[in-house]
Amino acid sequence: MLRGVVPVDTECSPPPAFERLFDELLLARVAAAVPERGDTKRLSQIAGWGAAACWITAEPDTEDVVYAAAGAFNLAVAVFDSVLDRGPERSAALVGSLAPPHLARVLNDPERQRFEPVGSEHEPVTELFHVALAGFVGRWGNDRGHMSLALDLLSTMYRSEVGESDDPMPAKALPSAFLGLMGTNDPAHIDMHRALGRFLAAWDDWMDLDEDLLGFRPNRYLGNPQGWNVMCYLVQAVKLVASSRAHRPVRSDLRRQLQATIHKAMALDHVARSRTLGFVEALLR
Repeated sequence: MLRGVVPVDTECSPPPAFERLFDELLLARVAAAVPERGDTKRLSQIAGWGAAACWITAEPDTEDVVYAAAGAFNLAVAVFDSVLDRGPERSAALVGSLAPPHLARVLNDPERQRFEPVGSEHEPVTELFHVALAGFVGRWGNDRGHMSLALDLLSTMYRSEVGESDDPMPAKALPSAFLGLMGTNDPAHIDMHRALGRFLAAWDDWMDLDEDLLGFRPNRYLGNPQGWNVMCYLVQAVKLVASSRAHRPVRSDLRRQLQATIHKAMALDHVARSRTLGFVEALLR
């Protein structure tokens, strides 16, 4: 579908393996708390993609603790999404604990502040977020502008994820931007991560089309099944399932999003450019 978009004559640096950095005991607790996300091996892979996204534009002096924090954040976002799928009654405590005021409190002082108790069922999820924020603060705590941008991104993602905004897409696209923030404060690099996030959100929605349809969840290519939009959602689903011709706009959109990411990457320094291309190639492989 995306063959030929990644330049073949440009050096690509594949991401290293980061799985050794992740806390195996915490992964086991997360797997027990949110089994629908898979076993510890699968959770380690999800975390690994987060660390790899951070690595793309990370400063040369970035330490392993930051990559571990990036992995924890990517996994935390994924399992939070799974918990929300369980319904409001089971997820209410976790949703309340991760609200922006609590995010701000922990982000301001992760050594002394913890998230509100959520019970043993979801405590590993808040611990993942705490690991992520503590790692971020350890790297960027003295950069007030960077800290402010981080809180803004986290708050926007939260409101989108829990349905406090009308747009469900920031919850899917902005995690990549935050992973970029964990490794760099260079505006051009962060801008590339925003473009990468838009591509990853589109790619994930295409890969998760069947799953989102069965769960009646918002999807870029199906729509948002809320209120009167439900009929449009179902009509679009029928089109995508019944006719390969309906896939053409999807292919065009994915190519456009990937081309925008590569365009941003080609304007970066050599290391960031080759790492971006290597990350994309590994993803599409």
